[in-house]
Amino acid sequence: MRIEHSAGAVLYTVVSGEPRYVLVTERSGYASLPKGHLEAGETPAQAALREIREETGISAPLTTAEPLWQDGYVLRDGGYKRVDYFLARFDGQTPVSCCEDVVAVSLVTFREAWEALGLPGSRRVLEQADAMVRKGLPGQ
Repeated sequence: MRIEHSAGAVLYTVVSGEPRYVLVTERSGYASLPKGHLEAGETPAQAALREIREETGISAPLTTAEPLWQDGYVLRDGGYKRVDYFLARFDGQTPVSCCEDVVAVSLVTFREAWEALGLPGSRRVLEQADAMVRKGLPGQ
């Protein structure tokens, strides 16, 4: 079985005391958290930082050196994708679509993000990240 390894982040900021999350809309029409394949020699943290910049134009530090969550799912071709997720907070920057694979970038509330995300694993990661953000852990 072919296994793909990707990394990304739950990227957020705080607006008027409430967290707002960044979603990217891919060419396929699916909304997702910023993520992408690890390149040769990259660590998951390096890939997550690169993907955040490439897909959203945002430079944001990760709150931890190791992934906080993992998601995985079977691909249409029968392969398997594993995604390592980090948490990253940004301030004073405006997300924009910066690459050909992303047609739109949105800054949305938790509810809007949860409704837009189609994969149950992505929703689970978002829920866990939102709980951390609302507790003031890490990045607050």
